Amino acid sequence: MHRWVGRVAMVTGAANGIGAATAKMLVDNGMKVAAVNWMKDFKACEDLADNLNKGQAERRLLPILCDISKEDQVLSMFKQIRAEFGRLDVCVNSAGVGPVGGDLIEGNTESWKLILDVNVIGLSLCTREAIRLMRERTDNSGYVIHIGSYCGHRIPNNHQLHFYAASKHAVKVLTEGLRRELRAINSNIRISSISPGAVDTQFGSDIITDLRTRPSLSSEDVADQVLHCLKQPQHVQVSQGKPILVDDQWSLVVSRH
Repeated sequence: MHRWVGRVAMVTGAANGIGAATAKMLVDNGMKVAAVNWMKDFKACEDLADNLNKGQAERRLLPILCDISKEDQVLSMFKQIRAEFGRLDVCVNSAGVGPVGGDLIEGNTESWKLILDVNVIGLSLCTREAIRLMRERTDNSGYVIHIGSYCGHRIPNNHQLHFYAASKHAVKVLTEGLRRELRAINSNIRISSISPGAVDTQFGSDIITDLRTRPSLSSEDVADQVLHCLKQPQHVQVSQGKPILVDDQWSLVVSRH
């Protein structure tokens, strides 16, 4: 991680769960982090910043209030990142919603729209603007990491997860599509996706009612895999990582960048 020390990362959904664990781990490894969250849990984001910035000569984590499903707020957020840090090196798209109202026969239209607006449109907006900022530098380098889901690689048996799973299948396609577009323009920016199975978070408990009594990953397990991607040399690209259960072997699809 030495080459990332002092560089800037943005993490969405950073108030709790995987996003908070990732933001903390990046700060602990010497990066400056823009921690993004919407109003619902923003106090937790501010508390995380207070803890990580305490006693430091310069701010290591900047909490930013943003609803990533709203383009005007995303554009404003990137203006704030540019003003505060002047650059962006890593974008971790961790924010996600689901699965309430996610069944297909009697699903709630507003819930469907919210899932698409955050998990697909919001992720795409953040990715587009992150790459624009990364490409402003002469080395044209950076790293985009999507936090997907095992639901993006199979169709779950839980009917409430069907629409959510569709959004995570979209994330898988967006990852590979972006990889091809970046390669076509000879960019040094890399793209990876990480697809955890059951994770012991409030979000995970909302999906799996017996989560506490079955094997599951921790948020830190997933954050570790973000670090794994970042630790790879420039010519190595981790395109997919899929931890399904905590006792399964971590499998990676690795290619030359």
